[in-house]
Amino acid sequence: MRSFAAKMQIGDSLQTPRARAGWYDRLTSAVRAGLADVGANTGAELCPYEVIVDHVLFLKDGGGILLAAESEWHQGDFDIKQDFQKLLYVKAPIKVFVCWPSRVVDPVPICCEGLASFAQRVRGEKYLLMELGRSGVRGFGWEASNDGQCPSARFQEISGSPLRWSTLSGINGTVTAS
Repeated sequence: MRSFAAKMQIGDSLQTPRARAGWYDRLTSAVRAGLADVGANTGAELCPYEVIVDHVLFLKDGGGILLAAESEWHQGDFDIKQDFQKLLYVKAPIKVFVCWPSRVVDPVPICCEGLASFAQRVRGEKYLLMELGRSGVRGFGWEASNDGQCPSARFQEISGSPLRWSTLSGINGTVTAS
């Protein structure tokens, strides 16, 4: 399997991303390639087009969506909030939000606000927020412990290698990679 984390590290190679043509496309292509690898190893298939969210892994046997992912490369509050909300509306057991961190806007509290206020949550849904920056990849996780609204929802930083985040377990308590 091609390394999902290696695909995510493309951010490290972009010295001046705004000055380089097509950097959004390269980042999005890296995310899609990583997700295609995950799908190939889980019996799921990457949807070839955008369906509400940017990326969807669906089970080939008609079993529904395995993973929904949204990527946002703009660094404004509104852009982050709007794209993260798309994940809230999709029925999938695993939801991944990938973004480029900013010195001005921290996506973690913006996404926590969305988690806390959403009333149609399903117990067991797992959320992974990945910040792809020049200094590496940071991950944050949260798992819904109940159906419905969860005002105390907070992402917790995930320790360990991004290569192991796909096997997350026990996100709601201590967040570690298994």
